[in-house]
This record gives sequence, C-alpha cells and structure tokens, in this order.
Amino acid sequence: MQEFLYLAWVVLQAIGGIGAVVGFLAFLFREKIKHSLLESMHMRFEGEKAQLARDHARYSSELSRDAESHRVSLIVESERLRADQQIKTSLALRLAERRFESIFAVHAAVAGLPTTVRGYALTNFSGAAAEFDIRHARVHQMLEAAGDALKMNRAFIGSELFNAGLSVTSAVADVLGKRLEFADPALSAGAQEVFSLSLTYKEFERCLSLSLKPYQPSAW
Repeated sequence: MQEFLYLAWVVLQAIGGIGAVVGFLAFLFREKIKHSLLESMHMRFEGEKAQLARDHARYSSELSRDAESHRVSLIVESERLRADQQIKTSLALRLAERRFESIFAVHAAVAGLPTTVRGYALTNFSGAAAEFDIRHARVHQMLEAAGDALKMNRAFIGSELFNAGLSVTSAVADVLGKRLEFADPALSAGAQEVFSLSLTYKEFERCLSLSLKPYQPSAW
C-alpha cells in the first residue's frame, strides 16, 4: 500500500504539479480522518455495547437477588404466620378442652345434690340414727365437693354457671339447716327450702345447657 501511494505521489508530481499533489493529500487526509472516525465510533459503540451488556447483567443479577430475597422473605413470613396460626389454634383448642373439662367437673359435682338432699330431708328415719348419720355425712361431703369444684373451675366455666352452681349449694345449705340433728323432723315436699332447691337447680341446668352449646355438633 505504501509503494502504491509513493508511486501515485510521483505520478501526480510529474503530471499535475503541486495542485494535484495537494488535492491528493487532502483526499488521503479525509479518508484517513473518516477511517479514524469510523474506527473510533466502532470502538466506542463496541465499548458502550459491552458496558450495556455488563450493566444489564448486573441489573439482572440485582433483580434476581432482589426477587430471590423477596421470595425468601415471603416464605419466611408465610411460615411465621402459619406457625402463629398453629399456636393460636392449639391454644384455642386447649382452652376449649379445659373449659369443657371444667363444665363437666362442676356438673358432676352439683348434679347429684338435689336428689340426694331431697331424699335426706324428706326421709323419716324412724329411730335409725346410724342411717341418719351416714346420710347426713354423705350430703355434707357432696356439698363440700360441689363447692370445691366451683372454686377450682371458676375461671373457665363463666360467671353465669358459677353463680347458678353457687345458688344450688346455698339452697342445699338451707335445707341442711332445717335438719341438722337426728331429732329434727323430716321436711315436707312442699317446704320452702325444698322448693327453692328445685328452682335453683333448674336454673343451673339452664346455664349448663347454654355453656355446652359450643360443644354440640350443630355448633361445629
């Protein structure tokens, strides 16, 4: 290429003189400039393209990391919520079980009182002092057991059922107050204390039924 340019230079000097030489040099200069510019632009374009590729890769990587981080955080939060819900469900079930156990315990302690006390209060023992003492002790034991059951389970059975049970034990105590000794006469079926015991126990049964409603299949 250099030999060709040198030959062209000699020919132009011989034919056209300095003007032709200048024109040729101008042409060569423009071509060189154009080539340099094109090469520079190409290199710049390739550089920018490479930079864009790197930026895109970095941005994609950041997006991927962010997406993965977000996904992991969602999984962690989901697991936490599920664990919290499981704990709440477990606590709710345990509380429901504990409440049912308390209701059952109170019912078991109170339910037998009216019949036993009524039989004790209305029976004429006809000189059977030993039987009177046995029945009297039995009623006192049942009354004490009912009172203990109410106190122990008060926090779980609710105030309404607790008060109803307390009214039953109070009515039982009133009946016992009328027949403390063997010499005390039997009460009549229409005695106020016996009637009050029946009323208070009916109220206890009503409150008991309301307390058991959440545990019936129709409420599930």
